[in-house]
Amino acid sequence: MKDSAGNDIKIPKYKELRCTFVEKVKDKSAVIEGEIEISSSNPKRILTREPIAAQTQFHDISYRAYGDIEALDIEQRRLLNDGEVPFPDDYSIIQGTGQALKNSIAEVIYNNRSFLK
Repeated sequence: MKDSAGNDIKIPKYKELRCTFVEKVKDKSAVIEGEIEISSSNPKRILTREPIAAQTQFHDISYRAYGDIEALDIEQRRLLNDGEVPFPDDYSIIQGTGQALKNSIAEVIYNNRSFLK
């Protein structure tokens, strides 16, 4: 179809787009709490008592789209490309907490080195 000047008449095309954007949150944590006592053997008594704790956390957010991705804005498309981090097993989380606990114990020992001879 042409107009009076002979140019093509452009008729806008409309397309209905639908997309469901899903956010998936994964959390996992481990906490180890305890207490360190420094005592003397002669005379038998407790010199100091210090609480210790360690924590490891895993947190991941991933996204998935169901439908026509053209319906999403630029930020949502970028989030889709980030990918999903695999969920760690219990052993990995506890091992990480154990490392943090070692550091906490070392700090308590260093801070109370005056009691140690």
